[in-house]
Amino acid sequence: VLKIEKIGIHDNFFKIGGDSIISIQLVAKARQAGVHLNVKDIFTYPTIAGLSSIAKTQETLLTLKPDQSSVSGEVIFTPIQSWFFEQDFKNVHHFNQAMMLKIKESIDPTLLKHAFEQLVSHHDALRLRYHKEGAHSWKQSCEKEDLSSANLLTVVDLSQTSESHLASRIEEEAALIQGSLNIQTGPIIKAVLFNCGPNRQDRLLIVIHHLVVDGVSWRILLEDLERVYGQLTQREDINLPPKTHSYQQWSQALREYASSEEIAKEVSYWQNIEQSIESLPVELHQKSSDRSSFSSLSLSLTQKENSDLLYQVPKAYRTQINDILLTALVLAIGDWKGSYDLSLSLEGHGREDIIKDIDLSRTVGWFTSIFPVHLKLENPNDLGESIKTIKETLRQIPHKGIGYGILSYLTPNAPLKSLNHPSLSFNYLGQWDNTLEQKGIFEFTDESTGPAAASGEKATYLLNINSEVRQG
Repeated sequence: VLKIEKIGIHDNFFKIGGDSIISIQLVAKARQAGVHLNVKDIFTYPTIAGLSSIAKTQETLLTLKPDQSSVSGEVIFTPIQSWFFEQDFKNVHHFNQAMMLKIKESIDPTLLKHAFEQLVSHHDALRLRYHKEGAHSWKQSCEKEDLSSANLLTVVDLSQTSESHLASRIEEEAALIQGSLNIQTGPIIKAVLFNCGPNRQDRLLIVIHHLVVDGVSWRILLEDLERVYGQLTQREDINLPPKTHSYQQWSQALREYASSEEIAKEVSYWQNIEQSIESLPVELHQKSSDRSSFSSLSLSLTQKENSDLLYQVPKAYRTQINDILLTALVLAIGDWKGSYDLSLSLEGHGREDIIKDIDLSRTVGWFTSIFPVHLKLENPNDLGESIKTIKETLRQIPHKGIGYGILSYLTPNAPLKSLNHPSLSFNYLGQWDNTLEQKGIFEFTDESTGPAAASGEKATYLLNINSEVRQG
């Protein structure tokens, strides 16, 4: 999972490029090889030597078994899904995540469509549907099979399009697909194969409604797509690893956890954080701002800077990636506003080991946790002290922030309901270079996937910062 040739049994996972998202991939791959451990174990025993002392060679008797059959029926909303419907978007159908891939060799559209059908059949969340009850109330259920699968894959012929117009034509078609999903009737996943002609690589666009997918889910889906398509081309039986616990089982377990004594202990911590939230200074206090008034800025580090960030800094400061990125953020914004304290909403992958006997390492769905954080530096000129301060503040967050959403949306008589949220959102989406096989058929590309949300929607934050590692 780290794409490193030589690893010693005493090398620390987090000091050689590991992070919390990769730890989920590590657990999934280990389990496929018959070695059973939890994500929590990797944080406690971050070396191969340490993990070997506690790993098991067979699954212990789980009280709650992952359901290997096709899941159907009602699915309780998770906190992030409740957050989504609370936003009261004008167009709930257009709030997506998308991936554009280049195809390295010729591809069979019929087999590709069959591969997508297999994914929808195997991953229950891709069959979720939403039903409106009353003016503002929604319910979620999982269909036994996807009756909208006829629309899963479209082929668009761009073989006659000139090189100078190719990118804009792909973007035009992508925009149409982005606006065509429907959370009530389906489909909530669509793929488009762009035939770019004999001397150019074809493209594959995959668009999925955000209600059923997140960053970790994409890694699972892309890996499975490569695997299934390869099996189909070799005329082998379709063979995917066993399912882990379903989104339905997770949401039910979360509801029970929401009334536990464990989560009740977090209330005072989060109430203190809510009281400390401050907005960023702005020049004009507009009543609302929609997405059409926003612009995006993309920046990248050099490969050398990136390598130092991932492999040198953690060794020097015993840090994880967010410790460093958020220290840099507080310093940058502090230089601008003149004080080194910052309120922000932090996004986490949300698959925390809070419920015994639940394994989500191969479960597709929207698990993201969003929670407020208040960071403050007393001595911004001392870089070592600044990193240590931010690191310690982040370590104090209970269960990596997952409890905030549970207390806000699932706990009876919700003890948290702040109307005052930070103006800035920060999300580290992890490393993507270990997702696709180097010898596989797909590779990532930077081309536009079209608008992920409708342009007239109000924006939740004034500033969104997303960071990820691609192509080194």
